[in-house]
Amino acid sequence: MAKSSFRKIKEDEKKIMTELQKNSNESLDVLAKRVGFSRQKIWRIVNRLEAAHSIWGNTAILDESELGFKHFTALIKRPGEKLENVYTGGMLSIESSYYVQGEYDWVITFAAKDIFIAKRFCREIEDSGLHTQVTLLETLHVSQKQYVKNPDAKKLKELL
Repeated sequence: MAKSSFRKIKEDEKKIMTELQKNSNESLDVLAKRVGFSRQKIWRIVNRLEAAHSIWGNTAILDESELGFKHFTALIKRPGEKLENVYTGGMLSIESSYYVQGEYDWVITFAAKDIFIAKRFCREIEDSGLHTQVTLLETLHVSQKQYVKNPDAKKLKELL
């Protein structure tokens, strides 16, 4: 019998995953204090979650504007073939890529130096012949990213 890739996440694991979403670099001692577990229990659960691929990586949440980049989303319709090996040309960085059900088939979020590079990227996707339409959106303000609220929320008031 084949092993299922899906497994039931236990309540203890959910508590730890929720805390890791807030700050994945937090020490085991601080995590243990927040959820009320021993340091050793936290360590065992984190290792189990990593082995099961329930948690991926350990990353910082970037403010692209600090790097001189802008944030974009590309909504892609396709005639029936998957989007494979998206070319970035080194001038942009793909943040997320989702295969979705609905009006669009693929959603890519990325950072690019400017709108011209973002538009060129979308044209390359359209010119590949595999996709019928690409809609480009520029992010004006990120209120929350990867489960973390933007600490500079006052920027949104400036936009409104």
